[in-house]
Amino acid sequence: MPHLLVLHDTDCDRSYWVHVTADAIISTGNGVKIHVPESNTVDGGHYDDLVRVAVGNREGYQWEGSAWRGGATVSRSDRLRYALLTPRLIAPHPNLSVSELSPESALALLVKMRLHDLDSTNPRETKVPSIEEAQSSDEWAWQLYAATYGVVVDGDGTEALSLLIDTAGSPFERAAAASIACALLVERGEPDRALELASQVVEGDDCEPADHAWLLTHIARCFAELGRFEEASEKALKVQSMQGLPALRS
Repeated sequence: MPHLLVLHDTDCDRSYWVHVTADAIISTGNGVKIHVPESNTVDGGHYDDLVRVAVGNREGYQWEGSAWRGGATVSRSDRLRYALLTPRLIAPHPNLSVSELSPESALALLVKMRLHDLDSTNPRETKVPSIEEAQSSDEWAWQLYAATYGVVVDGDGTEALSLLIDTAGSPFERAAAASIACALLVERGEPDRALELASQVVEGDDCEPADHAWLLTHIARCFAELGRFEEASEKALKVQSMQGLPALRS
């Protein structure tokens, strides 16, 4: 992450900046110092320079060639969100043999549309419940998987997902169900209903910061779909302002 040192001269109301790099830091013997050029003023004339510092020299994530192990190190409260947003981190690798799928792994496979791996009639080592078994499961997350599968694959309505928002036992489960329902309702041309569902969960004010930001992103999209662009921008900026929270940096 790039770092800038900015000095502000209150007498002339002007700020000066320097990009903090290893080369810019000078050892004094007793400590270190850094030179802030007088020509580096914070103004429109240096916009391009500041943007280059902000976005330049970033190393990309090396995902290719990796074999994920179903999110073994991901906490339970994060697994549903990971399965839906970054499914490769939770879905078992195609070459990795697992004895039994978790509901989060099944959701991740569904997001990736690896339907062959979710077919309970396929003879293989990994045990996958049928949709009927998932629907009647005592485990809420399996019910969420079944309801999502019903909408995405079978073209069912979103009523089952809406009911799961009410029966969720934890805020992170409620956020996941609302996010799925919201996204699918928008895709079906019902952003008004999607907005209502997501807003109800946000107003409950019991979600962790990451889930709260996730829901606000959905709400921003709903506002945009409804042509309420100022409100969409407000919510998007709210999410952006939350990026510095410790819970969103992990």
